[in-house]
Amino acid sequence: MVREAGAWTPRTYAVVGAVVAFEAWAARNGFGGPTAMLICIVAPFVWGCREKWDGEVSAYSVCNKDGTRIAGTYTAEQFDAQLRGGPRPDDAAVGPSRP
Repeated sequence: MVREAGAWTPRTYAVVGAVVAFEAWAARNGFGGPTAMLICIVAPFVWGCREKWDGEVSAYSVCNKDGTRIAGTYTAEQFDAQLRGGPRPDDAAVGPSRP
């Protein structure tokens, strides 16, 4: 099922409110700049991990179920096969590429 992309839960509102309040307190006490930088570094790791929509796959195959790769992924096996002059691993079912 597809979730609404911009849906905020009450928990999200509470966390954002707490972060804003903490930043205001830190700015009043003289260390607002470093605190803001720390929040900017940590926030993408906290809020950047969202649930995927149905059928959506990550560009990083290790994050997908069964290690599914997206189309056009260039793998180490393909690179190795090119260096050795053999067929690519995904061409094995098609047959040899040289006469």
